[in-house]
Amino acid sequence: KLLLVHGRWSYVRVSMFIMGTFYKCMSFYLAQLIFQFYTGFSGTSLFESWTLSMYNTLFSILPVLVVGIFEQDLRPETLLAYPELYRDMGPRNHLFTVPLFMRRVMVIGVLHSVVAAYFPFATGLFLGENASSDDMFTTGFVVYSIMVLVVTLKIAYLDVRRWVVFSHISVVVTLLVWFGWNGVLAHVYPPSSGDGYIVLGTFLRLMRQGNFWFQWIIFAAIALSLNVLIMLVYNVRDPVEHRVTSWVAFERKQEHERNRLRRQAWLQSKGAFGRLVGGRSMSPPY
Repeated sequence: KLLLVHGRWSYVRVSMFIMGTFYKCMSFYLAQLIFQFYTGFSGTSLFESWTLSMYNTLFSILPVLVVGIFEQDLRPETLLAYPELYRDMGPRNHLFTVPLFMRRVMVIGVLHSVVAAYFPFATGLFLGENASSDDMFTTGFVVYSIMVLVVTLKIAYLDVRRWVVFSHISVVVTLLVWFGWNGVLAHVYPPSSGDGYIVLGTFLRLMRQGNFWFQWIIFAAIALSLNVLIMLVYNVRDPVEHRVTSWVAFERKQEHERNRLRRQAWLQSKGAFGRLVGGRSMSPPY
């Protein structure tokens, strides 16, 4: 059990944690590179310095921690009954290879950066004063907000095979911290810092504008949809990934069946049913 179950889980967690950490940094800081094409590579930061320094500390740390601590792709009973599932991971290094790093970190990171940073620039839906793009803090806030949402949902939901309650908690807490930070910053930021960012009062103004919420939801949905499309193509082409995905689906059906029978037994004990309807038998993927 130490090898086939906990050894496999450890390999999965460490691999996904490293991949997620590289991805969230790659996608976020590529947005700064994209912004440089609009500033003549002057080195001007798209994001306000206080908020920029908090990215890895406050706004992206929880999802990767949850994956690195709680990820359990398959149940212990399955891993013990089919030892070949361990062979597919650690000995064959399935989750930590150069091609996989290129796909999960480089390709998806570039795609998400382009959608989160370039799309708001290209569409011209800026939210600065008088509907202009001169306010860097407003533009940076839009891009930063999209990136936080995309990175959080991607790592917490798309990268893992089994959602746990801590996955939902990490998403909710991260978004609350992000909006809470900006709410506080909008009241305590120095009024004349000289850095060109109009921070005071901007957050409350943006929260009342529909354009911000449109960009935040639509562009995040586009980025995550591209991620799902790449995952589907990869799962179909990779036999190991297809086999593990089949096992995960089978275990979910088993859990659903057990929960259904448990509810029926409870309702029967309360007199809601005259007899307990037997569950359907299921066979494993192979």
